[in-house]
Amino acid sequence: MNEALQAWINTAAANPAVTGCGVRAAGAFHAKSRRPEVSEAQLNAALKQLSEAIYFLQQSQFLAQHLRWTFEGGQICCACGRGGTMAVLVLAKGAAPGTEIEQLLTNCPIFKAG
Repeated sequence: MNEALQAWINTAAANPAVTGCGVRAAGAFHAKSRRPEVSEAQLNAALKQLSEAIYFLQQSQFLAQHLRWTFEGGQICCACGRGGTMAVLVLAKGAAPGTEIEQLLTNCPIFKAG
């Protein structure tokens, strides 16, 4: 994983609203957890499932760039790019996805040209 992507993951994980984060880039999944009860292996498995769900939505002509799932324990915010790239932030219960969260997703280096 390149330095810019690692820096983004570290920055995202440092946000108090984020309990975990990850990306899919170049066909590989990279995740970081802030909660001991949720391992990085579990986050990677969840990223894979999210990637498959996004693929099936796209095949049905639902071409969303941003997706958000709300569940009992919090929210998952996802930004989708070309070629299956995606950036994912798992937010703590009660955390509101505001401007800072949207900027984190938008500024992920997987969405930068070149």
